[in-house]
Amino acid sequence: MKLSIREVAGIRASFERIAADADQAGELFYRRLFEIAPQVRPMFGDDIVQQARKLINTLGVAVSMIEQWEKLETALEDLARRHVDYGVLPEHYPIVGKALVYMIREMSLSRPGGEIEAAWIKAYEAMSDHMIASTRDAVAPAAETSHPSKSDRF
Repeated sequence: MKLSIREVAGIRASFERIAADADQAGELFYRRLFEIAPQVRPMFGDDIVQQARKLINTLGVAVSMIEQWEKLETALEDLARRHVDYGVLPEHYPIVGKALVYMIREMSLSRPGGEIEAAWIKAYEAMSDHMIASTRDAVAPAAETSHPSKSDRF
């Protein structure tokens, strides 16, 4: 993944604001995720606050490694394997991307189509593409779907 200095700076600065109000950010993310994909709600436990904190921590790890793609790839592969065990399928990744973009907008970090949003989308697409590819063989053949096209993503 190749991000410009400006894109990296935008992602890092916006993540600082997300991390500063992690509970609100996580609540926005999961509220939106369950609105657009109620079928994924059973994949999560009752403690969404704890799940939200895990989300923000995971985003923090990704942001901290954003310029070290090789290290980030390894972390993403581990994360992807765990998500397969939770029942995550390739078609879930674009839905998560939509919830992520919503959270960023609602936290007043980006305007629709703005530079920060575009940088997050670029980074998320690269990361989710890698996660999907790294677990392709782990997904049961009956659950396999075609890789979502870019137009289906956001």
